[in-house]
Order: sequence, then C-alpha cells, then structure tokens
Amino acid sequence: MKKNFVIISNDTKQFLSHRIHLIKILKNLNFNVFILCPKNDKVFEKLNVNFINFDIGRKKKFFLFEIFSLIKFFFILKNLKPDVIQSIAIKPSLYSLVCGKILNNTKCIINITGLGYIFNNKNSFLLQKIITGIFKTFKQEKNVFIFQNKFEKNFFIKNRICKEFQSKLVEGSPIKKILKKRNIDKKKNIICVSRMLYDKGIIDFIDCSKRIIDKNYDFNFFLIGSIDEENKSSIKKNHLTKLIENNKKIKWLGYQQNLEKIFDEAIVMCFPSYHEGSPRVLIEAISRGLPIIAYNIPGCRTIVKNNFNGYLVKKKNINLLTSRLVKLLENKKKLKRFSLNSNLMANKFLLTNMNTIYKNIYKKI
Repeated sequence: MKKNFVIISNDTKQFLSHRIHLIKILKNLNFNVFILCPKNDKVFEKLNVNFINFDIGRKKKFFLFEIFSLIKFFFILKNLKPDVIQSIAIKPSLYSLVCGKILNNTKCIINITGLGYIFNNKNSFLLQKIITGIFKTFKQEKNVFIFQNKFEKNFFIKNRICKEFQSKLVEGSPIKKILKKRNIDKKKNIICVSRMLYDKGIIDFIDCSKRIIDKNYDFNFFLIGSIDEENKSSIKKNHLTKLIENNKKIKWLGYQQNLEKIFDEAIVMCFPSYHEGSPRVLIEAISRGLPIIAYNIPGCRTIVKNNFNGYLVKKKNINLLTSRLVKLLENKKKLKRFSLNSNLMANKFLLTNMNTIYKNIYKKI
C-alpha cells in the first residue's frame, strides 16, 4: 500500500524553482504525493501530483488568521491521513510540527531554508522566543530536520530543538548543468541578483558601485530582482530609483526570467547579503563560472571559498567589499582562475548528487 506524503510550501514559485525534483524522487519511491501551496501549476498536473490550494502567507498575520489557518491545515491532514509531512521554510514547519504531534502517527521532515529576517533582527526578540518555544513544545524524536548550512544546524541543536541524529545537512538546491570554459574577455558587467531588500545588502552594493565608478573604472553595475512588498526589509521603488537616478552606470533591471544570459554577460557577481540559508542564485552563478564577492556569512560559505572562487569579506564592511572587488577586477589571471574554480565548486550541487542525498533520507522513512 502506498504511503501518503504531504509537502507544504508557502511559496509556489520558489518550490518550483528550488525543489520540484523532490516530487520526482518521491514518485519513483512509490509515494502518493500531495502538494499544499498557494497556486496551482501545470507542472503538478504533468507529474500527477495531488494539488491542494492552501495559502498561509510568507509573513506573520493576525493571531486569529493564524489560528484559523492552523485549524484548516489540521482538517486537511486529518482527511489525507499522511504518513509524512515535509515542510519548506519556518512558518510551514511550525504548522506541520503542531499538527504532526496531534495526529501522532505522522512523521515530519522539516526543511530549514534560512532563519530569515526574524532571527536576524534584534527588534524581533519576542517573536524569536515564541517561534523557538513552539519548536521545542512540539518536537518529536521521530522527526527529521534538513539544514542548508552548519550554522543553522548547530543553532537548532544548541537550542535543543532537535538532536544530532535527527539532523541532515543538504547544502542548497540542485542545478542540471555546468558551463565549462567561460570567456571573461571584454566583459564589463558587475551584477547583484536578489530581491530588493535592505538585508540583502542592496544599499551596500550601490555604495560600492559608486565608489568604484568614482575611481574611473569602466564597468557597469546591474541590480537584478523584484521589489518584495511583503517583506519587512523591502526597499520602496521610489527610494531605489532615487539612489541610482544620477548615475548612468548603475541600473536596476527588475525581475529577469533569463538569468543564464545575465550571468554569461557578467564578469563578477557581487552579493552583499546579511543572512542566507544557501542562496540558489549563487549556486546558479558559480554553475556559469562566475567569481563571487560576498559577505562572510554561513549560507555563502557553502558556495564561496575565500581566495578560491571569490572573496568573503566581513559583513557590512563596504570599504573591504570595494577593495576586494577592485583587486579582483584588476587581475585577469585571478578572474580566470576563480571562474574555473567556481565550476569545480558547482559540482556538488548537480541534480544527480542532490537527488542521491534526498533519496537516502526518504528511504529511511
């Protein structure tokens, strides 16, 4: 008899780009798969997956909304009788742990995709305590936790949310191919691909860009990504355009569908984010052979090795960010070496390798 496997995500678009491969693995292992997320997609129908519309949102709502959503989620699960629930991100994980413990016979696989704004903001101390408290109250030793970096894994173990034997490390999301022998000659684009958020270091990138332009270097600086109005750290569109309006060499291109073309026309990726789980955009960038300049934070350390395929600099140190970027741009030999090394770093993120890791986790259920 097939086991029922429920996946819950609060972001359909991200699930399709980062974790659609999980459904294929589960189908091959003969699970009956249900996906709960905000929007349907033809991909789910193509993979013969049972879609259920369920939207808990990405940010916190009113208390009554959360209670109502939790009750609704519970009755969906009670009807489906799942053997396993896999949740993607913090909020769906809280819902899953609460309902999983009440249902008793259900095992939870908790994907921690980054601690996010709440755990990296001093003003959210009370909310951090509430979330940590829920994790502790509804923890069970039969559950599995999947982390994208060692820092977050150690954080959960240190705070007694889970134990070492429950913890799995899966660094990032998969890529299908790697571009070999990248040609960097005549390329002058320095890019930052990210949502337009303060804690993604967008202001730092703009500041760094202006400093390099003021030194009369002939490079173009591009911000690629959308405004995320649901996020508390979102930069207003009028503020962003005002910051760059007097500089023709700095441009905001908004959301771009074809990132491969963006990567291939760039010489360096600058990514001064303040906190990350394991940023997929960096994985995609190194798969196209891009050298990376990033802040030295846990999520980036799994993708960028300092002085191997890029530079890691102290967080919020714009002077060092600028000097490292200039140092790299002035050294074509090092640029080519870092580019080749990015290809080497990308190998562990290949789809075949990532699928093997997840398959081993699912087989033990």
